[in-house]
Amino acid sequence: MSVAQFCNRDAVTIAADACALEAAKLMHEHTTSVLVVIEETEGVRRPRGLLSAQALATRVIAAQADPGEVRAADIMRAVDTCVTEDEPVWKVVEHMRSNHQRTLPVVDADGGLIGVLAADDIFALLSAGLVDIAALLHEQPPAPTRATPAKRGARRKPARKAPRKPTRKKTSEGESTPATEPDSKQETPTVVE
Repeated sequence: MSVAQFCNRDAVTIAADACALEAAKLMHEHTTSVLVVIEETEGVRRPRGLLSAQALATRVIAAQADPGEVRAADIMRAVDTCVTEDEPVWKVVEHMRSNHQRTLPVVDADGGLIGVLAADDIFALLSAGLVDIAALLHEQPPAPTRATPAKRGARRKPARKAPRKPTRKKTSEGESTPATEPDSKQETPTVVE
């Protein structure tokens, strides 16, 4: 699976010189908690950083800074890694985990922004896939096993009977002789006197 399958192409962006108040309004309007801070050069919108709602809360509101004066570039997390949409998602998840990053920008070959890859989106899609698999398993009967005949009405081979041990039989003279029970395949032993 590649990043393209999980990438959110509707990333909300903000200019690096925009104020924190504008960032908060964009987050509210688009119901998102992360903005991609971009810088446009030669017609290509390149990601410079990620601005989270947590950064707004801790670096502006809690710091009692003026949201009209603080710039997005001042409170963003600088982007040190971008991913391309053809990268395997498991490789990217490993990178996210080892670097404690929940969101990464997705770029094209020129470094232009395509979208964002968020751990929450990956989790949601994988969870939906697991629910679909569980429903499939619930709807279908279990596959036949070796112990279960593959078709209804299929005849099983009869179980083999263990051979019987010979028993001893007393004769009229008090002697003990080997005797076997009559069987369809064996003849009855005759005793000669």
